[in-house]
Amino acid sequence: MGLLNEFFLAVDDEDARRALPDGPSAGGFAEVVMSGGFTNLEVERIHEAVLGTQLAPEPMGVLTEDGDPEGPWVIRFPEAVTHALLEVGGDEHDAVAARWAGFSELQGSEPADLAGLLLDLVDLAAVGVSSGRAPYLWICM
Repeated sequence: MGLLNEFFLAVDDEDARRALPDGPSAGGFAEVVMSGGFTNLEVERIHEAVLGTQLAPEPMGVLTEDGDPEGPWVIRFPEAVTHALLEVGGDEHDAVAARWAGFSELQGSEPADLAGLLLDLVDLAAVGVSSGRAPYLWICM
């Protein structure tokens, strides 16, 4: 079984904890993008796919239910990734998705599928910035 994902917006880490353990959809979050197979590593690669530079290491805040190492997990997007998403122009989704698909972490991913997800994540980031919320990733095995 692969990883289940939901990308969502939350005001802060405490708000994001509502996504544990059953996911943002079950936790009552309004803006949710469903996907699968993603961890923080694939999310961090968005920065390099958009801007062409590697993301500087940033401590990742991983939220779990009672510290359970088996998950599910909620991870806040690094701010640099959110800003990179906001840099993606309307005609750049396919090119950025093709670069994103080229990373080893995304081996086997179809650029067309990633382009659709990327468009959703760009929209999610824009809504988040305009409403004072940040993007998060919920991961469940």
